Amino acid sequence: MKTIKLFLFLILFISIKGFSQADIKLSKPFKVIDAQNKQYFNNGNSILSIKIAGKKISLQVFNAESMAEVCRNEYKDMPKGFIIEETIKFNENFYLIYSLWDKKNETEQLFARQIDPDRGTFINNGVLLLKNKGKLIGYAQANVGSNISFGFSNLFITKKFNIQFSYDKSKMLINFKVKPEGMKEAFNSPQIGFFVFNNKLELISNKIIKMPYSSSKMSNDDYSIDSEGNSYALATVYEEKEKDKKKKDEGPNYHIELLKIKLGSDEVETFPVDLKGKFIENIWLYESPKKYMICSGYYSNDGKRGGANGIIMFKLDKNGGVTDVKTYEFPLDIINQYTSDRAQKKNAKKDEEDKSDFSNLVLKKLIIQDDGSIVLIGEQSYIASYTVFVNGRTETRYKYCYNDILISKIDNKGELAWIKKLPKKQIATNFKNGLSFAYLNGKNEHYLVFLDNEKNLKLPLNKIPETHNDGAGGFLTAYKIDDDNGFVNKYSIFDTRNVNEIEVFQFGKERVLQTEQNTFVVEFYKKKKEDIFIKVKLH
Repeated sequence: MKTIKLFLFLILFISIKGFSQADIKLSKPFKVIDAQNKQYFNNGNSILSIKIAGKKISLQVFNAESMAEVCRNEYKDMPKGFIIEETIKFNENFYLIYSLWDKKNETEQLFARQIDPDRGTFINNGVLLLKNKGKLIGYAQANVGSNISFGFSNLFITKKFNIQFSYDKSKMLINFKVKPEGMKEAFNSPQIGFFVFNNKLELISNKIIKMPYSSSKMSNDDYSIDSEGNSYALATVYEEKEKDKKKKDEGPNYHIELLKIKLGSDEVETFPVDLKGKFIENIWLYESPKKYMICSGYYSNDGKRGGANGIIMFKLDKNGGVTDVKTYEFPLDIINQYTSDRAQKKNAKKDEEDKSDFSNLVLKKLIIQDDGSIVLIGEQSYIASYTVFVNGRTETRYKYCYNDILISKIDNKGELAWIKKLPKKQIATNFKNGLSFAYLNGKNEHYLVFLDNEKNLKLPLNKIPETHNDGAGGFLTAYKIDDDNGFVNKYSIFDTRNVNEIEVFQFGKERVLQTEQNTFVVEFYKKKKEDIFIKVKLH
């Protein structure tokens, strides 16, 4: 791996900011609503909170400035067997999207129930968006209210619909995968629904498209839609043996294809992508503000699971060609930060064979900016197993690990502007939902908010961060990254065990809501069956 010396002056220090760099304001306590699924939306002068517990849905409205609760309403009138697919804000309107299986007619249905964000009430009982005769193939997705992006079934819910928006938010795409009859799924070419809606939630195209390869030869990695209503799929297409990642000669056994379905068409246009011998680890597909589609993510050189060597990016231009396939290798200097001296020596030896990598890197956020630049945020996320002896027998247990963050920017000319490794070490053995980070955008900054160990406030580049154990207090912490040059400030905001002499609990990244530039609110539990909002304004 070749070290990118141009960026070395940008990666040496992280500036530390303390308590004086943040204004903190607490709301008056309000009665808790127990619910696993909690979501929060900024509605200008107010905050809308949607809390779902089984068949009960609670809608709360708060004043954004004072954080005082304005109203709450409880509903238990959802139809039997409903599944929450998503809660969306579309064209300034709020909708609860849910699916419902019609057993009598063997039909899958999708509904949108509109919410009045000022009164905290449902406007209707649900409007039918689409229906499909026969069953659909669900996909596992992390529970809303859960920070985990991998793991076991109890941390996931099975959804049947995928929802995407165009860059200008004028179009919405809903995808679903039809379950084949008779023959096994692997021998069938997948049938994917591409249903397109305008921002009035009116259906403008409904197509079920047969994919050009069987399920054993391809997997769909991502979907997207552009402002003209054209739909896209990003697919991995395997070549020799079914879904083996490597060929016998150790090269990739697959290629990436971009599939395009023009608005109202039944035809699939395919655009192969030359991966230049790289193995894709994570990749996402988006529309850019300049009306072309862009794909970006992480690659590895050897195809071994759990390690990324750099960033890959390519475009699908207006004329239908794949262009600007570029790769950006991670500098060894970045990989070695916040690791032990021993690990740095090992990485140096691996670097001689282009094998030094950022281990367990998972793409968590991709931001397409108005000027055409993109920001990628990845996190070291993995599960580690260990054994214990209990009552004379061996048990396997697991640790959920969310460690260092890697944030990088590619400018609108396709050049790597900067790359930063942000130290963090979070572990849970009994998952309590306080892991990972929340992303907020500023005028010209990026903010990452998370719980940290107080010992990490001033961390040398050659030291591993101290562990924050989920559920054991922690300091609310934020990284602020300047979009122009990647300069990093770290804020230690408050100790959750003593916020103005109040101990607060149950932090989760989904509870962090940006209300204005440099300002966010977080809902905490404070015991005595009461919740509280805390507002943070960073300087």
